[in-house]
Amino acid sequence: MKVESFEIRLMKIPLVKPFVTSLRRVEFVESIVIIIKTDSGLVGYGESVPTKEITGDTKERILDALKVIKNNLLEKNFNNFKDILNIVHNSIDKNSSAKSAVEIAIYDIASKRENLPLYKFLGGSFNTIETSVTVSLGSIESMVKEVEGLQREEIYSFKIKLGGDIEEDLLRFSAIQRVLDPSAKLKLDANQGWSVEETLYFLKKMKGVKVELLEQPIKADDIEGLSYIRKNSKVKIMADESVFSLEDAKKVVALGAADIINIKLDKCGGISKALEIIEFCKRSGVECMMGCMLEGSISVSAAANLAIAKSDIVTFYDLDAPLLFSNNPIKGGVVYNKNIISPSESMGIGCVLPTV
Repeated sequence: MKVESFEIRLMKIPLVKPFVTSLRRVEFVESIVIIIKTDSGLVGYGESVPTKEITGDTKERILDALKVIKNNLLEKNFNNFKDILNIVHNSIDKNSSAKSAVEIAIYDIASKRENLPLYKFLGGSFNTIETSVTVSLGSIESMVKEVEGLQREEIYSFKIKLGGDIEEDLLRFSAIQRVLDPSAKLKLDANQGWSVEETLYFLKKMKGVKVELLEQPIKADDIEGLSYIRKNSKVKIMADESVFSLEDAKKVVALGAADIINIKLDKCGGISKALEIIEFCKRSGVECMMGCMLEGSISVSAAANLAIAKSDIVTFYDLDAPLLFSNNPIKGGVVYNKNIISPSESMGIGCVLPTV
C-alpha cells in the first residue's frame, strides 16, 4: 500500500462567541485539514490549527511544513507504520502542528486498515469521558452568566480562564463559586498570566469550593517557579505550555513541578509523541490531561480516542472545542451528549468531510 495523494484543505469555522484567554482572543477557527489517499482506496483525515501564541505555528508555517512532508510521503510504502511516522518527523525540524495533522491521518488509515475504531487500534475498549467546558476570561458578570447558563443545560464541569489582574481574578473566582451547583467540578487556567507571588497569593486567598487543578499559572519557561508553587499548594498544579515534548515532561517531573501534565496533539507533534509522554507519566506516577487548542472535530476526535484508549493514566479531559462552534462543517467523529464524549464505532477516527 502506497501514499497516492496528499491534499491540503483550509476551513474557517465560526464560534458561537469569542474565545478569550490571557494570551489571545479568537472569533473563528482556522482549520487546516489534510486528506491522504492510498492506492488501496483507504483515506485518512488529519487536522491542525495555527495557534501562534502557544505553538509558534502560523498558518503559513504549517502550510510550508505540510508541503515538505507531502513531498517526502508521496509514493512511500505504508506497510511499515513506524517508517512512515519516522518520515514525518525527520522531514523537518519543530513544526509540531503540521506533524500532528499528518500523524492523525496516518493513524486514521492504519486503524481503518485493521477495521477498528482508533481507540481500539490504540488498545482501548469502549468508554465515555467527561470533558470540562471552558468559560472565557471576561467581566465578572459575563463569566457568572456563562456558568449559570451551562448549569441550566446540566453541564457541571468547568475550566475557568483567569490570568488577568490578580484582584479581579479573585473577584471572578468568588462570584463564580457563589453560583456553582454542589456537584460542579472546577478547573482554573491562568494561561501564564500570573507571577509566582501572585499565584501563591491567589491560592492563599481562595476559599470554599474545591478546585480540581490550577493550570499553568506562570510563564512556561519558569519550571523552578512552577516547582516552588507546587510545593506550596494544596491544589494540584498542571503544566501545559511548559510541556511540548517528552524531554520537557522529564524536566518538569524531575523538578517536581507538576502533579498533572496537559497533553495536546498540536503541541507534542501527534499521537505517537503523545503516547511517549503518556507512558513516561505512567511510569513516573504523574497524571495526564488530554487537552486541545481551539481545534476542529478531526483533531479533537483523534485526541478523544487516544484519551479513551489510555484512560488509566489520562484522567482529566478538556476536549470541548467542537461545542463552541456555531457551525461545524466536519461530520462524524466522537459523539457529544452535552459534555459527555463517546467514541464513534466507525473505523478510524470516523470523521467525514463535506464534498467540494
